[in-house]
Amino acid sequence: MWISTVHPRPFLSSFVPNAANHSGEMFAAPHPAVRASVGPVAVGKFKASYMKQLQLLLIVLLMGCASGNAQEYSCQEIFEFVTENYDSRDNVSCIGSSMLVKANYYKVDGVGFVVGYFKSNDYDFTGEPYIFCGVSSTAWSNFKIYGISSWGKAFHTYIFDWKCDCY
Repeated sequence: MWISTVHPRPFLSSFVPNAANHSGEMFAAPHPAVRASVGPVAVGKFKASYMKQLQLLLIVLLMGCASGNAQEYSCQEIFEFVTENYDSRDNVSCIGSSMLVKANYYKVDGVGFVVGYFKSNDYDFTGEPYIFCGVSSTAWSNFKIYGISSWGKAFHTYIFDWKCDCY
């Protein structure tokens, strides 16, 4: 059975600015000629991809039911979802920064997220995590390039405006 219109975009659009720009069919059925020509390896990869998407959808639905209002998510829920279900990840250690310990960039379903770990004092080596949603890969790259001279200034310039709509 092929599902062609169900995808977790309502979840992403509830806390990611401009999530509509990242639209696309997640469960689109392949053309019949393509379906007929795939071998067992390709079918296995498709099933694994399909299962991952179903798991993502199930998590989104459960989070919506648990919160009572599907349009409001806690920052903790978003943080847990992103750090457990990312497609790719990049990180940087902010050595010499008086503001940041490190920052991690995650991609989930084509949408970028940054988790910045902010210091509470000069002796804080773990930091308190804060999540930023909808961060473009260009903004992340600029943060890494210009952060070498000042991590705090680069974070405020390229990442800080991408605050999540969460409580």
